Amino acid sequence: VKAAMARAGGQFVNIYELMEQAGKRIGELMGCEFGIVTPGSAAAVCLGTAGAVAGNDPERISRLPLTEGMRNKVLMPKGHRFSYDHAIRMVGTTIHEFASKDELAKMLEDPAVGMICVYGLIEPSGPVSLEDMVKLAKPKNVPIMVDAASEHIERPSPWLVRGADMVIYSGGKFLQAPQVTGLLLGKEKIIRAAWANASPHQGIGRPMKVSKEDIIEIGRAHV
Repeated sequence: VKAAMARAGGQFVNIYELMEQAGKRIGELMGCEFGIVTPGSAAAVCLGTAGAVAGNDPERISRLPLTEGMRNKVLMPKGHRFSYDHAIRMVGTTIHEFASKDELAKMLEDPAVGMICVYGLIEPSGPVSLEDMVKLAKPKNVPIMVDAASEHIERPSPWLVRGADMVIYSGGKFLQAPQVTGLLLGKEKIIRAAWANASPHQGIGRPMKVSKEDIIEIGRAHV
C-alpha cells in the first residue's frame, strides 16, 4: 500500500479517472454499488447531504448553500443530534427531529424533505428503527444516510443491508487509513450525486480536496 501511495505521488493522475475506478473498486471490496473517498467523515456527511439536496444538477450544485426551492429539510430521530450537525446545515438545510413513526410519516408528507440522517451508534435505542424509517421514506424517494464513522467497517455494511442509501465510515479510526480520509458508501445514484458536489468539481465540496495518494491508500487501488 505504501508503495502504491509512493507511485501515485510520483506521477500525474487524472482525479476524475482515479475516483471513477476507485469508486468501483471500493464497491467491489465493500459489497455495495459505489463508494467515494472523502477528506474525513465530516466531509462525507456534508457531501452526502449535498447529493441528497442538489443531486447532480449543475445549476443546483452551483447554488448551494442557497437552497430555496430545493428539498432542504433533513429529518433526524430525536436523540440523534450530534456534533457534526454543522456538516449537514452548511449545505443550506434545516434539521427537524421526530420522536415516533407517526410523527415521521407526517413530516414526510412535506415535499421539502430531502433526507433522513441517523447516528448509527444509538439507532438501537432510538424512537424509530431503521427498518421502519426505510418503509416510510422509500415511497417518498427520501434517502437515508447513516453516520457510522466510529464503527468497525463490515462487508457488506449492515446499514446498507438494512435499507440505508448511504453510510459513512472514518478512514482514520478502525480502517487505520490516513487520518484525513473517510468513506461514503451506498447506492450508486446518490453516491455519484455526492461526488458531483465534491472536489475537483466546482461546488460546495470544492474545498474538500482528497489527495490522489489518500484515494490510492484507502481504496487499495493500483496505479
